[in-house]
Amino acid sequence: MLKSIHRHTVRRSLAISTALAGGCLIAVAAGAQTLPVPGDAVTKGLTPGGLTPVITPSGTTLNVDLRAVGTVIDWNGFNVPGGSTIAFNDSRQIKLVPNIAVLNRDVSGLSSQINGSITSDPNVAVWIYNSHGILIGNGARIDTGSLVLTTLNPDQNDFLSGNNYSLTGADDLTAGITIEGNTRITVAGGNRGLILVAPKIESNGTLTATGQDVAFVTATDVTLNYNLGSPLSVVLNKGTSVPAASQIVRGTVSGKDVTFALASRDSVLDALLSVEATVTTATSSDRGIVLIAGKPANNVAGVSIGGTAAQTGGNAGIAVSGTLTSAGSDTDIIAAGNGAISLTRALRAGRDVLVDAGGLASVTN
Repeated sequence: MLKSIHRHTVRRSLAISTALAGGCLIAVAAGAQTLPVPGDAVTKGLTPGGLTPVITPSGTTLNVDLRAVGTVIDWNGFNVPGGSTIAFNDSRQIKLVPNIAVLNRDVSGLSSQINGSITSDPNVAVWIYNSHGILIGNGARIDTGSLVLTTLNPDQNDFLSGNNYSLTGADDLTAGITIEGNTRITVAGGNRGLILVAPKIESNGTLTATGQDVAFVTATDVTLNYNLGSPLSVVLNKGTSVPAASQIVRGTVSGKDVTFALASRDSVLDALLSVEATVTTATSSDRGIVLIAGKPANNVAGVSIGGTAAQTGGNAGIAVSGTLTSAGSDTDIIAAGNGAISLTRALRAGRDVLVDAGGLASVTN
C-alpha cells in the first residue's frame, strides 16, 4: 500500500525542499497564421440526427454553429491570431441532450497556434487535435464549457459515442502541447474537464476548471474514461519516448480534482514529471491531487499504467516545487512512481500526503 508519511489538515502546511531538474519544451512555429475560413473546414462525422455545422465569419470572429450532439471537423489549419476569436455555439433547435462536443482536427501538417481567443457556450466541449503540436500563445484566452487539447488522435467512433475515448499516436511521436505565460484557460459548465494529452507538455498559464477535473497526461496511447457519477479515470497504454522533463507544469492550476500522469518507454531512463505550479482542488473534490510517473508498485485510484514493460517500463521521477492544496476534507495528495520523488515548498492535504517511490524519496520538513 501507499505509505502515508505526513498527516495534516488543509490548514497546516508541510514545507519540503529539494533540488529540481530544469528544462523546457519549445513549440515549433508554424509560420504565418490566419483565422480559418469556411472553405478550410470539412465535416467528417456527426452523431445520428445531427446536421452539418454552419460556419460564418464576422469581422475578426469565426462563428461555428453546432447542430449535433457530436461533430467532427477537419480543418486545413486551425489557428487563431491575436485579436481574433473562434466561437462555438450550440445552435440545435431541439436540445434533448444537454452537453455537446466538437472535435477539431488540424490536418494542415503544421502545428496549431492559438494566440487569440476561443469561446463556446457553457455546454460545449471543445476538442483540438493536431499531431504536429499545439501552441497556446502568450496572451491567449480560452473560455469554453470543457476543453481537451491533444497531439494523439482521438478515435472518431469513440468520440461520437461518448463516455470512453481512445487516443493514439505513433510510438516515436514527440509533438507536444505548449501553453505560454500570461495565458488564461477557463472551463465552466461542461462535463469533460480540462485535459491535456501529449508525449510532452509544458504549461505556464492560468488553468481553471470550475466543477470539473484537470488532467495532464504524457504518453502516446491513452484512454480517457468518463463514467456517469465518477471522476475522470485515465489509462496510459504506451509511454512517451521524450527524455528528461517531458511534463512541466508552472503557473496556476485549479479544478475539482487534478491529475498529473506520465509514462515512458523502457528506452527512456530519465523522464521527469515536474510541477512548479500553484495547484488547488475544490472542497468538493473526489480524489484531490494525484501525481503518477512510471509504473508504481501499488495501484492508485484514477490512473492506470498499462502496456508491456517495453511500452511503459521506463524510469520516471517526480519533482514538486510548487504549492499543492487538496482542499477536500477526505482527499489526499498522492505521489507515486517507479523512480525518485522529491517534494518541496508547501503541501496541504485535507487528509494525507502519500508517497510511493521506486527510487529515492526526498522529503524535508
